[in-house]
Amino acid sequence: WIDLEKKNGYSDEGFNEYNTCWGPIRLTKKTIENRSSDATLFSNVMGLVSLTQGINNYVINEDPNIIIDHNNSHSNKYFKEGSKLILPSYEFLKWAEKTGIEKGLKNETLNKYVDNIITLAKKYTSNKDYLNIFDKQIKSIKSFSDDIINYANNNKLEHSGEITEPGACKIRNYIADSYYKDLEC
Repeated sequence: WIDLEKKNGYSDEGFNEYNTCWGPIRLTKKTIENRSSDATLFSNVMGLVSLTQGINNYVINEDPNIIIDHNNSHSNKYFKEGSKLILPSYEFLKWAEKTGIEKGLKNETLNKYVDNIITLAKKYTSNKDYLNIFDKQIKSIKSFSDDIINYANNNKLEHSGEITEPGACKIRNYIADSYYKDLEC
């Protein structure tokens, strides 16, 4: 969105990952919230469950040596290296969150990092099929958000950086229809 704002000559002031675009995990004073399930397709939610199950099963069954890469020296090898589970530094995770919001999976380092996590999870989950949605997104470098943007663009619902109320209604209906179609699969 930030790139789109700049491309169209609009100010991106106040538009960042901390206010209008929450990252996948939101830290508050007393909670850790998984935000990615709030507004996505059910297949993505099930994929997230399967991904979590796979990583948890790997840790429980293989008891890997868990290392936090404070120097960011393993970024091309995340997530697993031999019997080590290499977790990225907090700084890398904040970079990944910001990059994901600004560039999506088009960023090669982020794409590879996510792909490595999914590849590992597939080996240890009982629900590999649920991870197919993520494989598709990594290969196409597109997410549900991209589908929504494409719908709005293809139907010329955005004019000079604004969407009218009827246009917003069409987008909401597209999202609702997408949710419904995803449940049918």
